[in-house]
Amino acid sequence: MNFEQHDQQVRDASLKRAFPVERDTPEQLRQLLEQLSSRTRPREGGEADRTR
Repeated sequence: MNFEQHDQQVRDASLKRAFPVERDTPEQLRQLLEQLSSRTRPREGGEADRTR
């Protein structure tokens, strides 16, 4: 194994330890995006109404 491969493996392992990824992350991300999009929709309409 060359140095670059070893270095990448060490970096990947340390990132996984530092920032563990849970199985529910995609579902949580989807819910967060839905919440954010529902909050921004009325504001976008309000901004459009103010510019007219």
